[in-house]
Amino acid sequence: GILEGHLNHYSFPTVLSQVERNIKYAKLGAKELIIKKGRSPNVLELIFRPIGKFVECYLIKRGFLDGLAGLTIAINAAYSMFLKYAFAYWDNR
Repeated sequence: GILEGHLNHYSFPTVLSQVERNIKYAKLGAKELIIKKGRSPNVLELIFRPIGKFVECYLIKRGFLDGLAGLTIAINAAYSMFLKYAFAYWDNR
């Protein structure tokens, strides 16, 4: 069928819900990362992967068009990537 009107989709009703989901998936991603690579990530990955994620979300996927919401999501996505690599780095020592 065809929808009449607008459909608003809010993946994260609050910033807190996004942060909690980031932590959950960062921990899972860290375990998967260690299994796939067979090693802890290095410090360069810990620094540059989050920057790459921010660029992807905010610039490549044009999150800047969503104003403050797009910026918030891009920063949280980068932070989630940082947590994933930080958990993998520190929990595997």
